[in-house]
Amino acid sequence: MSTLTTPDRRSESERIQDQTKLERLVRELFTIHPELTTTELIQQLHTTIVRASDLYSVLNHLELSGIIKREPLSGGKWISLLPSVGAISIEKAGDPRIPHNIIYIDWMNVIPQLLECWKLKINTMLIGPKGSGKTEAIRRLAELVVQPLEYENFALRTREHHFIGRLDPKPDGTIVFKPGSLLKSMQDGCIWYGDEINVAEADSLIRLDEACDGRRQLTIEGETVHAQESWWCITSINPLSHAGTKELPPQLISRFPVRIHFDYPDVDNEMEIIRAHCPKIKGSMLLELKNIVEAVQQIRKLDVPYTPGLRETVTIGKLMEAGISTKEAVSWCLINVYYQYDETVVTQIRELLTSRGIKT
Repeated sequence: MSTLTTPDRRSESERIQDQTKLERLVRELFTIHPELTTTELIQQLHTTIVRASDLYSVLNHLELSGIIKREPLSGGKWISLLPSVGAISIEKAGDPRIPHNIIYIDWMNVIPQLLECWKLKINTMLIGPKGSGKTEAIRRLAELVVQPLEYENFALRTREHHFIGRLDPKPDGTIVFKPGSLLKSMQDGCIWYGDEINVAEADSLIRLDEACDGRRQLTIEGETVHAQESWWCITSINPLSHAGTKELPPQLISRFPVRIHFDYPDVDNEMEIIRAHCPKIKGSMLLELKNIVEAVQQIRKLDVPYTPGLRETVTIGKLMEAGISTKEAVSWCLINVYYQYDETVVTQIRELLTSRGIKT
């Protein structure tokens, strides 16, 4: 490993991106070599040019997240804390279902909580508004533990066969069973993520009861499929105040005994998230973007039919970074969505933005 000694002139977002890439390399090394000293780690990274400060920051972050642990009297030895992670990585290293290079700012410190639930294989439910980072947190966890991720996006028309499976006729006349995402995840020992399950009809979710209780199994066409030991089930729901959501049956909620709350970040953390995705935004443009974020935070407190989330503010940042005018970016991401409701709502949003000096 070569260490840069030049002054660090990177922006905060550039530093975060560099550390994210370095963390992936370090984590992959620990999946192959569960025990490494700092010296051995540096030797393994011999083809990578990094800053020593970045390496120690990554090691400390992985320790705080419960990925690795430093032995106090070992001369700098670090030990992986993830069960059988080496075997998972070697067997499924090329699996396209394993997320890579996920940019996730863990401002609510949920990753360590998710990691503990994953280790213990305790079914977990994420509760929070849309666009608050629930899905990205799961993708980040799957990346950290090097485990494939199967997921199902639930909707009003979602039925049991969408995530359990169905009989599939072939052109030659034969009929085979095509497993859905839940059944496939149980067979493969993946993480299964049911996204926004409370927008589906309750009768479509009944089969989750069997899969997510102590039996960890599904009976299909008279055959019982038992989940592999590495299988883990996690879901998310939006608050009942969101349009289209439905109250889940108590017996289903009880299948997910750990519930983790998500919310929108404050201005400073939201700006950090945007900068991580938009490293070229600097100077006056950054101040302009912060003013927009503060306006969005006000909109989230209004009684309006649609609440913009992190997707909107990050997209505005990306548009501005690409040279799109602030006025256009704001119109595309914050104003135009309200035309489907009522002109008075559009006027309300325009007035709020204008009061902050944002051109609309």
